[in-house]
Parts: sequence; structure tokens; C-alpha cells
Amino acid sequence: MKRLLPLLTLVALAAVAPARARSERAELEAMYKSMSKAFSAKDVKGCTAMWAPAIRWFPPRKASMTTLTRTRAALLHDLRVEFSRNDKVAEDFTFFHFDADPARATVELAVSISHWGPMNTSRTLSERHHWLKAGGRWWLSRIEAIG
Repeated sequence: MKRLLPLLTLVALAAVAPARARSERAELEAMYKSMSKAFSAKDVKGCTAMWAPAIRWFPPRKASMTTLTRTRAALLHDLRVEFSRNDKVAEDFTFFHFDADPARATVELAVSISHWGPMNTSRTLSERHHWLKAGGRWWLSRIEAIG
């Protein structure tokens, strides 16, 4: 019986793990859909300029990532964020393994995006800086999970 106990424990855990994984996945998918809806292309005009102070990155009265629990923030790691420039050029920026403290998530996410802009190898940091000084702005048009 003592030999069977570890085996039975493993069998029980194996039965529970997929259900827990499915539940977490469903919860994350719902969260991603909610985020995508909150930051959809329809809301582009309501979004704050990407070069504005970081805390203003989110559109007013929209759900922000600060509402995530620590666990959800740790699971939120692969996102693709699409931007539209005010000269009508759309670009995208992908960042990975974003697992910051939810209390700081809004600021850190915003700073990384607003400081660097989309990671486009054809545009150097200096070129981006001059473009921004000339009135260029990034507008968030879409955010979605890719992982």
C-alpha cells in the first residue's frame, strides 16, 4: 500500500493538472479578449500619444493592466502590440516575458513602448527621436496575445 500511495498521488495530480491548465488558459483568453476589445482600432483616437508620460498610455476610463493579479501578470508574457503612426503608417512591436509586478505593470509596459517605439531595424533611435520632435506620434491600435 505504501508503494501505491505515491503512484496514486501522481495519477490524481495528472487528472487535475489538465483541468487546471484549461481553466487558466480560458481565463487568460477571456482577459486577452477583454484587452483587445479595450484597445481596439476603434479606440485609436481616444488613445494617448505614445510619447506622453507613461501613466497616460492607457485611454481614459479603460481597463488597465494594473487590475491584473500577480499570477495573471506572471502568465501574461507574449503580446503583440500594433501601432499606427500619425503619418498613416502602421507598424507592430512585439515584446516577450512581461512579468512585472502588477502594481507597476502599467508604467513599465508604457515606458518600454513609449521610449523605444516599435522595434523597427530600419529606423534608428536617433531617427525616431527626430521624428518625434517634429510632431510624430504613435497611436495604439491593437493589442493581442501571441503566446
